Amino acid sequence: MISTAARQLREWKDEGLVDEAFTLAVNVSALQLRPGITNTFRIALDAEGIQPGQIRIELTESLFASSNDTAAHVVQELAQAGHSIAIDDFGTGTSNLARLGSYPIDVVKLDRTLIAPLEGREGRAIDLIGKTLELIEGIEAEAIAEGIESPTQALVLRELGCRLAQGYFFGRPCEPDQFADDFLRRELEGEALAGHAY
Repeated sequence: MISTAARQLREWKDEGLVDEAFTLAVNVSALQLRPGITNTFRIALDAEGIQPGQIRIELTESLFASSNDTAAHVVQELAQAGHSIAIDDFGTGTSNLARLGSYPIDVVKLDRTLIAPLEGREGRAIDLIGKTLELIEGIEAEAIAEGIESPTQALVLRELGCRLAQGYFFGRPCEPDQFADDFLRRELEGEALAGHAY
């Protein structure tokens, strides 16, 4: 998985489609988060000349609910190696908020189940997202809203101060070549990258 990501980044860099500021997210499961993964990542990235800061590690919220000291140590190692760390699907599990503050978290991805009620501009849903965004800011992380499917959801999130979002409203999942054609090349031509800052 990391070798594929590193090769893809190298290809896009060689084509002039991305620079050092571009970050590619890689999902890592609890089973994959074992001692030695940091070294595996380093070898794969060195082979392609990719900096660790260009790979964001996305971990599901359930990992942060456990008291797995080994996983916590590995997450710290990955962060110290230069990777940014993201919590994926935040709002679906039972993460221990006290433990969240002890992890080097850079990004919190709000799950679509939190976002869906924004379509009706429900007051409680808006309040919940607002308070969640305050919590994320409090741990000095950045929020990304997942599952945006309508202009209403995008507008409410923007009004609440959420700068980053992803979902079908911006674009559907696609293969790397299509992503390069639909987004990276268009961005080089001066068009906004859909699904990024909005």
